[in-house]
Amino acid sequence: MPLANILWVDDEIESLQSQKLFLEQKGYAVTTLTNGFDAIEFVKNEQVDVVLM
Repeated sequence: MPLANILWVDDEIESLQSQKLFLEQKGYAVTTLTNGFDAIEFVKNEQVDVVLM
């Protein structure tokens, strides 16, 4: 079970891969999306502890 479920919303996800991998290695579950519309739909169906924008 992850420490927390993190949703990371950024239009330049490729540049954040190292941070995503770091957080996953520390025990967090990280989902990345590229826009706010997708993020709104995601949180309607999934529990998220932290949103990074």
